[in-house]
Amino acid sequence: MFYTGLTVTEFKDLKGIGQPARNALAAAGFCHLEDLVGVPEAELKKLHGMGPKALRVLKEELASRGLGLAEGEQDSAV
Repeated sequence: MFYTGLTVTEFKDLKGIGQPARNALAAAGFCHLEDLVGVPEAELKKLHGMGPKALRVLKEELASRGLGLAEGEQDSAV
């Protein structure tokens, strides 16, 4: 994927993202934090190894960069 004007962040560089979540993201084809922009939260929740803490950290990291997951219905349990 080509990124224009974005800093590319690898998941291993994020605190709070454990190996199971990193493995799940890689298996789903996500290599960098920026790959998650526009991805539905529900899709990430389905990944084996993706827990609520990892999802929260990913959302916070995206938000800190002015980015986010897909807009829409979100589970309030996270």
